[in-house]
Amino acid sequence: MHAKLVRISQNSFFHILLILLIQFYFLDYFRFFPMSEDAGFYAFMSKSVVNGSVLHKDIPLSSNSISIYFLAFFMNLFETSLEVFRMYYLFFFISLSVVIYFISKKEFQPVIAILISLSTLALLHIPHITLDLGRNSIIVSIFLLYTGIWFYFSSLRHKFYCYGASLGLAAINRETFLFIAVFTTMHLLYELYFKRINTSQLKTYLIGGGVALSINAIILTIYNSWPEYLVDMLSSGTKFRYSDGFFSLNRIYSNLKTLNYGYSNFYSSVVFFALFSYSFHSSSKLVNYFKFIIFPALFFEAIIVNKTVSYSVQPLLVTAVFLGSQSLLQIPKILHVILQDNFKINKVFVTCILLITVSGENIQNIFVEYNHYGHLTKRMKERKIPNLSPYRLLDITNRIKHNSVATYSEYPFLFLSQENYSVKYPYVEDLAAPGNLGREKMWIDQLTKLKKFPPNILVDKTSASFLSKWTDLGKVTVENYIEIYHLTRDGDERRYSERIHISKAHFNKTYVATGNDYLVKNNSILTNPYNSSIIAKITSQKDRCITNTTIKTSFSSITHNENTYNNKEVYSFILPNNQILISNPNINCEKYKVQLYSQ
Repeated sequence: MHAKLVRISQNSFFHILLILLIQFYFLDYFRFFPMSEDAGFYAFMSKSVVNGSVLHKDIPLSSNSISIYFLAFFMNLFETSLEVFRMYYLFFFISLSVVIYFISKKEFQPVIAILISLSTLALLHIPHITLDLGRNSIIVSIFLLYTGIWFYFSSLRHKFYCYGASLGLAAINRETFLFIAVFTTMHLLYELYFKRINTSQLKTYLIGGGVALSINAIILTIYNSWPEYLVDMLSSGTKFRYSDGFFSLNRIYSNLKTLNYGYSNFYSSVVFFALFSYSFHSSSKLVNYFKFIIFPALFFEAIIVNKTVSYSVQPLLVTAVFLGSQSLLQIPKILHVILQDNFKINKVFVTCILLITVSGENIQNIFVEYNHYGHLTKRMKERKIPNLSPYRLLDITNRIKHNSVATYSEYPFLFLSQENYSVKYPYVEDLAAPGNLGREKMWIDQLTKLKKFPPNILVDKTSASFLSKWTDLGKVTVENYIEIYHLTRDGDERRYSERIHISKAHFNKTYVATGNDYLVKNNSILTNPYNSSIIAKITSQKDRCITNTTIKTSFSSITHNENTYNNKEVYSFILPNNQILISNPNINCEKYKVQLYSQ
């Protein structure tokens, strides 16, 4: 018996090692995947906690705070770097693959369990679904959920306590998972009614869940942030999802429509085989648990409870792969009945044809998606994308001496910046927060402070019209800031662009004229003669000629137009030994005066 246990343990070790080796083979894919705005948001929140901020009190947040504190604790152990941030989430992806393997091995042969584990991870990492590591804490909750399931089907002495605690942790990490705990509790009540478990086991489960759920309450009590938390959750988080009612048909339709692209292109075959499992009876307690408890609970969470985005399908895909694998194993049995014993070769052949026919297009799309982003991450690793945001923003701002920053939709910039800017409620560096939280008063407070005490630098990622002098933010920007860098990409037709502004007060205080003034003709190039960065001020001999004047550098292109500017000059940041091109389509605009300023 002992030898058998050792052999099983050794086999499991080598199986897990194989899973890890395959994952580490694609390590660069995760390390250099582009960072999204939402990923920057979660990273910046955690960085702020490490620097002493209190969630909900100093920073508004429309979700439970425990996931941010988890990540902050991890960063505090190592460092607040993008590398550590990615490795944190990659750790949970790897841990999830191991848990899926052990759960699958309870029902399938080890080889099939390995394939289920790897297939699940391949789906979860499709760029369309995951977008990047760390976009959302959902992967942590998935790991906790399936760890709880593994506990429930284990032979551990305290499995009901661990089961409840894992589901409770999943819920406080991602609040909508609380509805999954409701489904599992109803299941245990059903089991109790038929005397398959006893009252003591149910109580133990509830105690484990209660202890886990109390962690968030303890943190809120310690930081005395209950009022702010309730405001964040009720006025923003709840309102965001349920403004049209809990069972809103519009939200359900919107959720299904959101998932339609991913379903059609990447995982329709997985869903097909998962749903096919409902056409046959199974005596397996584990299979039936996934069929009638977890899969419906996850569908309820993603389609009815949540305001779904592409990554919300991840928990469903884990269960869908498991149920789909069960369906595939039933196909030979079904064909055996249909074709009889004389067609054994045909059974295997028809099964393979069916699998390829149903899954072929999905597999091809997944391969193309991975291949495309694989090339992108390779270029990023080799630093062949010098204009990639937010690094190009940081390259400019790090050359300007400053001690305060405001941003709009630039959380990645805030997280990766070397400075630790102060964050205090209700004003935060990122001006996009009120829109995300549904806080009109907070937006007014931010604009008021931005006007009275302009941070040294304003970095934004908005549409051109959003910063016109006719909008609220545009008025404040025109009055208090100078645009010095407008970042563009060749062939980029997306709506948003990225700009860097310096406050007029900071410019007047810290920048001085070099004394080198130039008279430059239209469509002429001027080179920065210094080994340091400078700011050029361009004016025209004729005021009317400043309109439509464009100042181009390597990546920046600033065009003066009357909808954006009140002033009669254009400014441009110039890197050391770099050039600017001054041009105007009006051929009557011949000459421009260029004044250079250094900090």
